Amino acid sequence: MPIHKVSGPSRSIILAVFRAASRFLPLFFLLLLPRPLYANNASVTNVSLVEQDQSANTIKVEFDLSWDNAWSDSINKDAVWVFVKYCTSSCGTIPAAWSHAILKTSGTNPSGFTRGTKGTTAFDTLDIVVPSDKMGAFIQPSHQGSGTVQFTDLQLVWDYGANGLSDATASGSSVTVEVFAIEMVYIPEEGFYAGDGGTGNAQFEMGDGTQDLPATVNSEGGITFRNDSSGSYTNAYWFYNSDNNGYDEPDGAPFDVSEAFPKGFHAFYLMKHQIPEDLYVSFLNNLTSAQASARFPNQFGNDRHRVTVSGGTYSTDRPGRSCGYLSWMDVAAIADWAALRPITELEYEKAARGPLAPVAGEYAWGTTSYTSCDTLSGAEDGTATCTSGNVNFGNTTFTGGDGGAGPLRVGILATSSTTTREEAGAGYYGNLGLSGNLAELTVTLGATAGRAFSGTHGDGTLDSDGDATNDDWPGFVSGSGVTTGNGSGERGGSWLDTQTERITVSDRYNAADGLSTRENDRGGRLGRTAP
Repeated sequence: MPIHKVSGPSRSIILAVFRAASRFLPLFFLLLLPRPLYANNASVTNVSLVEQDQSANTIKVEFDLSWDNAWSDSINKDAVWVFVKYCTSSCGTIPAAWSHAILKTSGTNPSGFTRGTKGTTAFDTLDIVVPSDKMGAFIQPSHQGSGTVQFTDLQLVWDYGANGLSDATASGSSVTVEVFAIEMVYIPEEGFYAGDGGTGNAQFEMGDGTQDLPATVNSEGGITFRNDSSGSYTNAYWFYNSDNNGYDEPDGAPFDVSEAFPKGFHAFYLMKHQIPEDLYVSFLNNLTSAQASARFPNQFGNDRHRVTVSGGTYSTDRPGRSCGYLSWMDVAAIADWAALRPITELEYEKAARGPLAPVAGEYAWGTTSYTSCDTLSGAEDGTATCTSGNVNFGNTTFTGGDGGAGPLRVGILATSSTTTREEAGAGYYGNLGLSGNLAELTVTLGATAGRAFSGTHGDGTLDSDGDATNDDWPGFVSGSGVTTGNGSGERGGSWLDTQTERITVSDRYNAADGLSTRENDRGGRLGRTAP
């Protein structure tokens, strides 16, 4: 018989709905061309624990899942990354002690996992893909199509024995679970260009630094940076261009990038949007007081930032707005908590450009034209739109909405009337906001601390100070966690930039700056290597 384990007020973010009777907020997905580009919503509801198996030390986490305007085609698909947090006592207090649930079995549609019952939906079936570390699951359409996803009674098998819980504790009346679901885009394995062959600041190229030849990534093999002064181009060395901002290698520096460094050739999943404020709020509310305090930007009211705290509970009244004032340590911490990882600057370029030949000076939507959004129509409650424009850029003070200058709601540019990548400001595979809005915090190739990154995933657990604990991640200090920004940088430009070059795909002006401070124009998005 069902064991009901949901209690207390729900916490909803733009990407998930969790504990008890839940509400959902507008959310923005993107369809790849030639299909229309829409804004939409996602919802996880009716979370419960059922079917405990004491012999196997497992119990099933059951929930309903829906989202609109999903797609799956011959190129790629969208998905949600679903993971479970649990609390065993005093779960209604602030703060409570939450831990990350380990699932039972890896693979596609593992035994015991249930793909749910189809509702009013364009898809007949979903796939549940559990990676080898069993920290969560990708849930995605299992066949080609587009439209609404709506399924009830999906079930993930929680291996509470692997979490060290007894049968009695797992079935106790005090146990509470939260289910989180983050929108992702599946980016397939294929080669791409890094750099656009132009003369933009510090961009990647091959040769001796004078030929302006875009580099190519055709495998996950190591990369050799040298100054190929022969001019013959026969060795196909990469040439390093310094960003001249302090922390990276000098022009033409010789160094090697290991095979372990994620280069974007292999398939990976990448958040469809930048981290929105309500995801960050849910992250803060899932931490201890000390951890949350360390990760709280405390910038309410500045540059359209709306994350605040009262009585120990964090909240925002602009849930879908891209969350600014994030440091590298903040992005690393939320990645570790969600069992995801930071992305590299090469993965950023892959997501924006795809396999297409580069265009000099191109933005993430593949052209050299842009129109800045400067006027908002409607209230900024999830329904506001830009009256024109495909990027938030130029330190614009908005007319309409909340006014002011700063980041916009994620996905605001994708509406029912946008039919092209350019109109929606979309990358090749469907990721939104890769140019402008907030700068993307990424792992750099230009510093030793960045090149040490091997792409490990978070394990859902931070240290007591609220820091990520992966020792290959940039900024990791032994005994202290990820406590510096060494090896990080930013790509894609932001709302604050006024030079158009900053929002181009290949620009590396701040690509290796070691970003340990919180700035009003910095955000991020998270990824995961495909199983």
